[in-house]
Amino acid sequence: MSLSYDAGMEKARTACPGRVGDGLAAHCSARYSPLKSKPEVVVGVYAVSFELKSDSDYSKRYDSLMEQLKLKGEMWDETTSFALVETDESLDDFEHRLYFKSELLDSKDKLFVIDVTDRPCIARGPFVMPYTLKSIMPKVVQK
Repeated sequence: MSLSYDAGMEKARTACPGRVGDGLAAHCSARYSPLKSKPEVVVGVYAVSFELKSDSDYSKRYDSLMEQLKLKGEMWDETTSFALVETDESLDDFEHRLYFKSELLDSKDKLFVIDVTDRPCIARGPFVMPYTLKSIMPKVVQK
């Protein structure tokens, strides 16, 4: 049985009040995803910025990085060369997996990963994925 997003959000608010959808940082030991059946422990939310050299194997390297970014958590990647990823991995483990299990090349490509867990932020513009952004960054203020 799949939940609509609104039904899922209501279920998530019940499971973790003050944490999902309202921007408050109430402390829950686990975060509830509206489309998953059980709470999931989240170690961190990481901002990932990257620049891949445009050449004949750009698509292959880009696709391999996207595969690794999506592998173990929720991802928001609406802006260019940037993603927010929620995962149960440590910063070191996450960065290591992205770099060494994708096809990035240290002679061509750049990768920058920063821990932004539970940090305030501001978003402006007509976002297509505002609920995903809000679920990963509960303190986001959209102006």
